[in-house]
Amino acid sequence: MYTFENFGIKFEKTNLKNGSPTFLFKKKGAPLYIRASVNAGTRWNDIPGTAHFVEHMILAGSKKFPTKNLLVEQIESVGGTVSASTYFDSISINVQVPQEEDLPIATDILNEILSNSLFDEKVFENEKGAILSELRSKKSNPQSYSGDLFTSLIFQQTYMETPTLGDEESIINISLKDVKKFYLNYFSSTRIAYIVCGDIELDELKGILDNAIELKGKADNLLPIVPETIPTERISAQYFDNDETSLVFGFRLDGVQGLEEKVALLIIANMLAVGRVSILTKELRYKRGLVYSTGGSALFLSGTGFFSIFTSSSEKDTQEVVDVICGELNKIYTNGFDMGSFNFVKSKFLKSKFIEMQTAFSWVNANEALLNTLSIEESNTIEYMNIAESLTLKMVNEIFKKYIKPGNSYLAVCGKNNTNSLSLKF
Repeated sequence: MYTFENFGIKFEKTNLKNGSPTFLFKKKGAPLYIRASVNAGTRWNDIPGTAHFVEHMILAGSKKFPTKNLLVEQIESVGGTVSASTYFDSISINVQVPQEEDLPIATDILNEILSNSLFDEKVFENEKGAILSELRSKKSNPQSYSGDLFTSLIFQQTYMETPTLGDEESIINISLKDVKKFYLNYFSSTRIAYIVCGDIELDELKGILDNAIELKGKADNLLPIVPETIPTERISAQYFDNDETSLVFGFRLDGVQGLEEKVALLIIANMLAVGRVSILTKELRYKRGLVYSTGGSALFLSGTGFFSIFTSSSEKDTQEVVDVICGELNKIYTNGFDMGSFNFVKSKFLKSKFIEMQTAFSWVNANEALLNTLSIEESNTIEYMNIAESLTLKMVNEIFKKYIKPGNSYLAVCGKNNTNSLSLKF
């Protein structure tokens, strides 16, 4: 059985005086990394791209630090960093400082971002231009854009269809009033969890955060609606004048039942496409020379999610690559995984955690979705590891057949291929 002590970690939980749950992975000698995980991702957009625009604006100047440069200067003066990101379920704001003595600087900046952003009109127009540039840059990169194309495909005709950045029309037409409204509706102490790793005692951390964080409010912390599955199209293609085609193949994951199924799907992704001895790497690269590498993942959102396999190939080989993927899935659906592959990947999955989980960032990043205010089943990395240890081949094969079904697959490609030239055989 795995424990936090195996990693030199002490895991504790408290609530701030404003009600926000706060989790600490205490790690001796580690720098302090704090993430404010706000239940305010793109799933709450009325206008595509609003949540991401809020992310830009809250880091663009506050009452105490009127410009982004001043805000960044303050934390970089002690060797720290500040960053933010937006995805379907949440906006994440991150601050990191080297030592406990620097924590008041980090929490001061975090409070300014969360509570005292200026939402200046001139800055808003500047950020609009920056976001349009970010959007165009992403759309010019087939490997990056294929991920957005895939999520748009699996969530087609639902409110989750538009990618995180929005689209050019929505960004051009969005107003500062729209952005401020989103912030006021969803930035509340009841919708934020703080996930922290570093060398500090829980009482000290709570005291510093209680004194620093001004954000209050009691906005309803409702779970987002799960979008209906409307599989009108199963293949989507975006033309790029590239010799290489980037592709993402996968499935929607709606209604995954409990932690056991989630861990099993992560193991399945690893067996299929992660690493040099994965099934698809051996078939596609070593046996046929069609690709350089493969990757796979299972991502779990509130009530939904997706399973994906990603790679790239030449235009002429793309259909063969898809056929090989479908062929391997058909074999596994009929016969199941073999015991050798299962034992190998389970061991790799568990042992690799001792390499992956060595930084303050890794503990926060791996556990955010397991601990934030959207979590129906509060969990953590150690619980995932113990579940993985207890999984049997029979359980994994059953879960594979439950979620990786013929007729439910989707394919997104970015390159010279078009939808008429491609087909799915699973």
